[in-house]
Amino acid sequence: MNRYLEIKQNAIGNVGEPGEKLMMRLYKSGRFEYDANPKANITTDSHGNVLYERKQGHINSEGANELLDLAERSDFQTAKDFYPTIHLHTDETYTTTVTYTNNALTKKIVISDFWDVASHPEDKARYPNSLVELLYKESSLKAKVVNEL
Repeated sequence: MNRYLEIKQNAIGNVGEPGEKLMMRLYKSGRFEYDANPKANITTDSHGNVLYERKQGHINSEGANELLDLAERSDFQTAKDFYPTIHLHTDETYTTTVTYTNNALTKKIVISDFWDVASHPEDKARYPNSLVELLYKESSLKAKVVNEL
């Protein structure tokens, strides 16, 4: 069964690390790939985008299934394809793309400036619960595993 979840973030404008970053590509086995921030000597491509180092990690099957199952919930599957920014940003934007694939089924959701919810928690109600839960769990699960490496 071909089942995986991919979360990418694209930073545009006056940001510290511009460009597209793979936050997590998770497979049903629990193996995941992610782009790590450069530890020193940040290098960029000809467009000024940061060149990240692709790394791998592993979470247990329970954690992997929890994330993958969130993407199969009906509110995720029926979510809008695009959520525009709520709070206009003057000179930067962060676009988060969540893609879930299960065999022939693919669901892709693009969210502009999702992490504004850290400053405006009331904005969470604008998104499907499963999407919010998935993004928070991905962030905390990956952080825990990466810090243990």
